[in-house]
Amino acid sequence: MACISRRAISFVALATVLTTSLLAFGAPTLGASPTVTSAHTWLVAQQEADGGFEVANFPGFETSDAAFAIASAGQPGAVWDPEVALAAVSGTRFGGTGNGPLEALDDLADTPITTGQAAKAIVLVTNPLGIDATSFDPRCDGGTTNLVTVLGTPGVDGRFGFSLFAFNSIVTAGRAYALTAGAGDVPEATITQIRSSQKSDGSWSFDGDGAGTGGDIDTTAAAILALLEDDDITAADTDVAAGLDYLEAAQQPSGAWQSFGSDDANSTAVALVALGVAGRTTTLAAGDAFLASQQQPDGRIASPNDGFGINTFATSQSIQGLVRIDVPRATTATPLGCTDADGVADAVEWGAPNGGDGNDDGTPDAEQANVTSLPAPGGYVTIAVPTGGTLANVSTSTAPVSPAPPTGATFPRGLVTFHVTGVTPGATVDVEVTFHGGPALTRYFKLHDGAWEEFTDHVAFAGNVVTLSLTDGGAGDDDDTANGVIVDPGGPAAVTAGGAPPGGGGTGGPTAVLAQPRLTG
Repeated sequence: MACISRRAISFVALATVLTTSLLAFGAPTLGASPTVTSAHTWLVAQQEADGGFEVANFPGFETSDAAFAIASAGQPGAVWDPEVALAAVSGTRFGGTGNGPLEALDDLADTPITTGQAAKAIVLVTNPLGIDATSFDPRCDGGTTNLVTVLGTPGVDGRFGFSLFAFNSIVTAGRAYALTAGAGDVPEATITQIRSSQKSDGSWSFDGDGAGTGGDIDTTAAAILALLEDDDITAADTDVAAGLDYLEAAQQPSGAWQSFGSDDANSTAVALVALGVAGRTTTLAAGDAFLASQQQPDGRIASPNDGFGINTFATSQSIQGLVRIDVPRATTATPLGCTDADGVADAVEWGAPNGGDGNDDGTPDAEQANVTSLPAPGGYVTIAVPTGGTLANVSTSTAPVSPAPPTGATFPRGLVTFHVTGVTPGATVDVEVTFHGGPALTRYFKLHDGAWEEFTDHVAFAGNVVTLSLTDGGAGDDDDTANGVIVDPGGPAAVTAGGAPPGGGGTGGPTAVLAQPRLTG
C-alpha cells in the first residue's frame, strides 16, 4: 500500500480545462501564513449571490477549487479534519446569510452535471469535506445527484468517455473513481493510459500525446498525482520518479514553474503539491516564496492570464499549494440530511461556529434533533432545547416586521422562528438561544395575539446568550394551548432612548441589543 499523502488541488491546461488532483504534504496552516490569510480574505470577497465563485462565467470552472481553498485555509493543524473543512465551506455564505458554495454546486449538479464536473466535485469537495458523493443535495431541494453514477466506469480504454485531448479530465476521473467506487484503486486501464501517454523526458502534455519531449507542468503534476492516488503505486515507481525529476528540473531561478513561457502561479502550485506529496521537498520553499511574491495589495495572487480577465482560479490554487495538508481518501461519508424536522439543511448547520457545533456541546448541531444553527442578520443563531425535545420549522428572516414594532425598537438581528415539540403538556421548557458575534443582550420582546409585548421577566441573559422560559399553553406559547407544542413569535430588538415597551415589563432608556427569538410556524 502506498504510504503517501493525499489532497485535492486542481489544475488548468489552456484556459478551460476542468480537471483536478487531490494530494498534499505537510505545510503551514492558515494562522502561520500571512499570504494564505490575505488570499483567503480576497477569495471570500469574490463570492457571488448563488454562493459560487464563477467569476469567469464558465460553470464548474472555479467554485470547486474555491471551496477546497476555503477548506484548506480553515484547517487548524497539520492533520486534515473533514468536519472543520465542511464547517469552513458551509459557513462561507454570500452576505453572511445567503447561499454557500455547496448550494451553488448543488445547482450545478441539478443542470445536470457532466462527467468531468462530477469528477472535479468528488476530488475537490465531497472527499475532503467528508460528504456522501452518492447522495449530493446540499440545498435539500429534492434534486439529489449520485456523483459516482454520473462519473461512471472507465471503459476498456480507461478514458471515462473522454478523448486523449481531454487528458486532464481522464486523470481526474481516474482519481475520483479511486476515491469512491475504486476504494483506493485507480482503474487499471486508466493507469495504463496514463503510463502510455508519458513522454521520454518524464513529462505529460495536455493532449495525452506521449511523443517527443517538453510536456505541460500542470498536466505532468496531475498525472503524477493520479498515479499516486492508487494505493499500490508509490513515489518510487519508475514513471512517477521520472515525472518528479522533470518537475524539479523545470523550476525557474525565480522559484516558479512556467506555463507557455511565463512564470505561473497555477503551475507553481500544482508542481509544489506533486513534489511535496512525493517527499521531494528541496524545491518547496522557493516555490512558496514565488507565490508570496505574486500577491497583490488586495490579497489576490496574480496570474499571467489576468490580461484575459481576473478570476479566482490562481488565488484558489495558490492557497491549495501553500497549505499542503494530507487529505486521505474518506472511508466514511456524512450524508447531508434534508428531512430533519427543523427544516434546516445540514449543509447550513455545518457552517455554525465551533466547527458546526453552535452550542459547543461536543456534537455537531446537524446530528441533533434538539439543537439547530442557521444564519441570521449579523451572524449565526443557535437554538437548543433540552434532550427529548425536538425543534421544528426553524427559520430566520429580516425586519421590517408586521405589525410594526414599538416606537424606538428595531431588530438588527432579524427574527428567529421555531416550534418546540415533544413537550409534556403544560410543562415549562428552557430554550437557550445564542446570537453568535453579537453584543450583550438585555431585553426581550415577543409578539402575542398580533401585538408586541415585553417578555424580559421570563428571560435570563448571559452576554449574547439568552435562556427563554417558555410554558406550553402559558407564558411564551402563542397557541395558548397545552398541547405539547410551544409556539411563540418575536425577534431580536434594540431600544433607543425614550422608547417604551408596550404591555409593561422591563425598563425604558438606552439598552444594548434586545433578545427576542421568535417561536412560530
